[in-house]
Amino acid sequence: MKIRQIELYVGPFVDTENTSTATALKLLSTGASDDLSVSFAVVKSVDSTLNKAEIQVENLNRETESKFNQENLAIELRCGWIDSGTGILTIHKGGLKMISPQGDITRITSVDGAGASLFAVTNRSYSGQESLEQVVTDLVSDMPNIKIGKLSLTGKIGFKGRNFSGKTTDQLNMLAHQFGFTWSIQDGVFQAFMDSASTEKIYVFNDNTIEDIRPIRGADGSLTGFAMRSYLDPRINPGDIIEINSVSRPQYNGRYLDTKHTMTGQSHGEEWSSVFEMIVRQ
Repeated sequence: MKIRQIELYVGPFVDTENTSTATALKLLSTGASDDLSVSFAVVKSVDSTLNKAEIQVENLNRETESKFNQENLAIELRCGWIDSGTGILTIHKGGLKMISPQGDITRITSVDGAGASLFAVTNRSYSGQESLEQVVTDLVSDMPNIKIGKLSLTGKIGFKGRNFSGKTTDQLNMLAHQFGFTWSIQDGVFQAFMDSASTEKIYVFNDNTIEDIRPIRGADGSLTGFAMRSYLDPRINPGDIIEINSVSRPQYNGRYLDTKHTMTGQSHGEEWSSVFEMIVRQ
């Protein structure tokens, strides 16, 4: 029988300074009767909305709970199957925003890139014809403890040059609207690509891994995308490509861009799933 494992790391430092788990407080649960009961819901999006994790721990002792008393405290959540091919993978890396003890249940809310988004300020000027990708790289360097991942941007900022002054996320949003690109922070790593592009990572799903798939329709009945439910798959981030190869549902076969990934799991329950919201890959 495969054994699930959930690991929660809480660092003695804020997420703008360090996110190493080497000296972090570690809570671990495999579902054994004497383990803490841990459940989670992690929502990741392809757009600039910051990813969020809601974590619930039962019977956490008060001394341990007191270590969660600092806003933007670095948090990392990992999960997976013990001895599986993929192992235990990080599904959320961020800063604590709220802790809410209620009886024997402790609820924790964490946001990806929380401190960097809150505190980062940019003051930069460019003389003209600077590449969009270089400007975005510079802006992200103003965000403390955020790494740069996949960038695939085209265009230049113009002959007249440009001045950027203010909250860094506001400057990024302004550029994204003007040039038509999508940016997000995934587990402390910044990514950005043009609206028609992707991370170029491809993951294949078949009848063994698809639990359900159905269209998503707007209020007027028009097709806006598709939703697919599968076993929890921590490998996939928004912006990745999902390829469906199904015998029982051939009408859905093709490639899709994952725009939202919701992961839910329980150490002592049945829930252990991923729900992907997708659009057809052009």
